[in-house]
Amino acid sequence: RDLRRLDRRLRGLTPPLLPLAGLLGGGAVTAGVGTKSAVVGVAALAIASGGAIVVEQHRAGPGDPAPGRVDATYVGKRSVRRGGALPPGTYAVTARVRVPAGVPAPGKARTVTLTCPGTTRTAQNLGIPGGVPSGLEGATQGGKAGLGERSTTLYFPSTRLPRPVTFTAGVLCRRPDRNGSLVADPRPTRPGETPMVTIPGSHYVHYRPGGVMVGTLSGRQPVSVRRFSRSRTWALVVADARHIRGWVLTTYLRPR
Repeated sequence: RDLRRLDRRLRGLTPPLLPLAGLLGGGAVTAGVGTKSAVVGVAALAIASGGAIVVEQHRAGPGDPAPGRVDATYVGKRSVRRGGALPPGTYAVTARVRVPAGVPAPGKARTVTLTCPGTTRTAQNLGIPGGVPSGLEGATQGGKAGLGERSTTLYFPSTRLPRPVTFTAGVLCRRPDRNGSLVADPRPTRPGETPMVTIPGSHYVHYRPGGVMVGTLSGRQPVSVRRFSRSRTWALVVADARHIRGWVLTTYLRPR
């Protein structure tokens, strides 16, 4: 009730006032990485901008019910359905976000930034039941705020909303292995291949150099280079996720 009252009074303001919302909640706590799922303080794991306000956030840990479907790539042979137990080393961070009617202020963008706890990193955007409401579909990620980092930022369209909307955004967090991989069963580098890792950001994988896109690599993702193009501008790689393979620009790679 306090959060809704505050939102009505201060609608349109940007996140510097968000920590106050956490204090007004009364029962909210800031939970450590080793604890079970908990509702956490507003300033701890999520922040919104462009007029949007985080009204509640939640962190689920190993053994807790997953708030959305988790791809098998990150948890084993089978995906985890909503409500299934999260495996060891895996967390889910979600934020309930309220976006006011109208459009963002000039120069402002509607964004939601989700931060993983401890040493975990963002692995997958979670599809939360109910989905993103009409007018906000097509969120993007880019730059150094993409998957593979401790925090990821979702950029939502600046379309005019006829009325306020509320939705839940979520991200899966994984503890990387010694090579930096976030997948459950990473493909090892084989003899004759060169171990490398991607730079921060999101990077397209192509069927052939400069050709059709066949996949995407996240930031800091381990890959094995099979060979380079004659000009060494492109590299033929196989990712730790096995099913991702193709040509990427060598400027996206660095030694592992």
